[in-house]
Amino acid sequence: ALDARRAARVAFASEAMRPAETTDAWPAFRARLGAPGLARALSDFALIEAADEREEALAVAAALREALETPGRTAALVTPDRNLARRVRAELARWEIEIDDSSGDPLVNAPHGVLARHALACVEPTAGASALLALLRHPLARLGLAPAQRGAGVDAAEIGLLRGLRPDLSDPPAAIARARAAIAADWHAHEARKRLGEADWAGVVDLLARLSAALAPLRALDGPQPLPAWAQAHRLAVQALAAPAPDAGLRHADDAESFDALMSDLVAAGGACDIAFTRQDYAAFFEAAARDVVVRGPRAHHPRIKSLGLLEARLIEADLIVVAGLDETVWPPAARTDAFLNRPMRMQLGLAAPERRIGQTAHDFIQALGADRVIATRAAKRNGAPTTPSRFLLRMQALAGEEWSACRARGAVYLDYARRLDAPLPCEPARRPAPCPPLDLRPAQLSVTRVERLRRDPYAIYAERILRLAPLDGLDAEEGAREAGVRMHDMLGRFQKAFPAGALPSDALARLMEIAREVYASELDDAEFRAFGWPRVEATCAAFVAWDERRRAEVVHVLAEERGELLIPLADGATFRLTAVADRIERRVDGAFVAIDFKTGAPPSVKMVSCGLAPQLTLESQMIAQGAFPGAPKGAHVASALYVKLGGDAGVEREREATGRGKEAKSLAEAMEEHYEGLVVLLNAFRDPRTPYVPRLFPQFESHPTPYDHLSRHREWSAGGDEGEGA
Repeated sequence: ALDARRAARVAFASEAMRPAETTDAWPAFRARLGAPGLARALSDFALIEAADEREEALAVAAALREALETPGRTAALVTPDRNLARRVRAELARWEIEIDDSSGDPLVNAPHGVLARHALACVEPTAGASALLALLRHPLARLGLAPAQRGAGVDAAEIGLLRGLRPDLSDPPAAIARARAAIAADWHAHEARKRLGEADWAGVVDLLARLSAALAPLRALDGPQPLPAWAQAHRLAVQALAAPAPDAGLRHADDAESFDALMSDLVAAGGACDIAFTRQDYAAFFEAAARDVVVRGPRAHHPRIKSLGLLEARLIEADLIVVAGLDETVWPPAARTDAFLNRPMRMQLGLAAPERRIGQTAHDFIQALGADRVIATRAAKRNGAPTTPSRFLLRMQALAGEEWSACRARGAVYLDYARRLDAPLPCEPARRPAPCPPLDLRPAQLSVTRVERLRRDPYAIYAERILRLAPLDGLDAEEGAREAGVRMHDMLGRFQKAFPAGALPSDALARLMEIAREVYASELDDAEFRAFGWPRVEATCAAFVAWDERRRAEVVHVLAEERGELLIPLADGATFRLTAVADRIERRVDGAFVAIDFKTGAPPSVKMVSCGLAPQLTLESQMIAQGAFPGAPKGAHVASALYVKLGGDAGVEREREATGRGKEAKSLAEAMEEHYEGLVVLLNAFRDPRTPYVPRLFPQFESHPTPYDHLSRHREWSAGGDEGEGA
């Protein structure tokens, strides 16, 4: 019965491939077979029409996995699309099934090939922390260390040295010394960085020393060099990188011999090549050469499943054949013609017609249909673009008529498997988190800037101060607004501390520029910064000196970068410590004080200050009035609180009162008192164990995502509907 069904299917497929000019015989063929005959011919044939290549690969993997449920049954995937074959192999890995791919893997994507490419990337002059970390994280980059020792060293190097602004790795000991000094000087450095001890740094020094020694053969080659020199240095570097620990057994990866053979071929072939390669030329040449080397290592593949190309499929039989990738330009491939070698020219040269490959793939398709069971698959989209079904399928569909819907129904079973495999379990949408930690864990000290965060997004304070979570810096980060602001404040702070009283000296601008060169010393090595950033710094320095000279006419003393703290008694008897670092506090001739905050970004609007969502400057003013800063006695009168915008074309923009001006503006004294009382109420509220730290209390004023939105699952509970609080 099986042979009869197979013979009927082969006869049906043969009829479907009838030349186009004779397809008028199809009705007679259908009439001769009848509905039962068509059903028998297609009874063991299924069609999977997936939405995209990912769903197609998952459905194929499900079909192959199902075949293994029958003892002794064999299955094979036949496709000319190697990307699809790799996808299927990856999907089968979820069941710990390794499929034997007859086409193998290119060396460039094999472990040794990837390690070799990482090694070349790390010796590039522009290589940064990303390239170095990719090499160190490679499982073959053992560097003669035990796994635990190597892992600890790489972790410490990543946290302490590689994350953040791109480090200068040309001198590793100096880079490590700079990183340690920066961590020690940065009071808000990440907790993971602060916890690095002497043993951790010793591991980083040893790791980078081993890495530098391993890459030394490649770094020693400078300028154009012959191919054998590059290949030999490359081989030595990879061998040093992959060297195991002395007490570990030497185990070669499947592709080690292929990599070694390629290097030997390059050394031998280079003797007949007089071309000199630069570093970039050799990297591109190696990648192209490694792409052509196929690795077929001794994998522990499943004995009953294979992945075959069209040529290998002609020689191997299987109980189930999955014919995948049946879309135009994939199976059959596109017939390629060009203006330089048209059809008449090909005929005169005795070359095959462009359509020859279509005929060959049609033969492969018909041969695959001779298996006991056949599943054909296609995808409606590939790489995001719509596809056209293969002409082979369209011919079979036209001949099958209504029976084709039964083939689709049998294939839909595997599509259902694929969709249910990754379908999420039923769950209720997350509710707005509202953690209520015990009182002894709640912060008893915050800066005025964190008070703003507590008012707008208490959950951020919960995550930062109670859970002690902080995001790590990115790799190869460029200097952003925060770093630029820190440098600017550091520069101006040093200058103002140098002249705390009286008029500025005649060479004030020169003194400020000297400080600027010290602060921006590392940036001045960058040609782009010298061309575009430094002129803006010079403009800011000139404008600031002019602005400061005008202010000094009414100022007796200036406090710069002054630290202060205020103890606030709370209702339950606890004491809260409010801290601040004031950019500038002026004591005028009349005895009144002025609080000034420099902003390199946009200062908060008057409305945000008035409603209490930006109380930084008003709370600093209240701290001045209560004697929280040295140099300002208790009961001091604060006459003004100003935001001064730095940067831009003007250097220093006109200062602005924090509470605004005009008849409708709130007076500074009223704002100070109101914001201070509001702070006390807020702090007392959080002394209640039942008060939760909810996220995003005022989302309309939070235009940017916070580092803790993913922890609070903000996108889930804020999508609409109930925003009830959960634990």
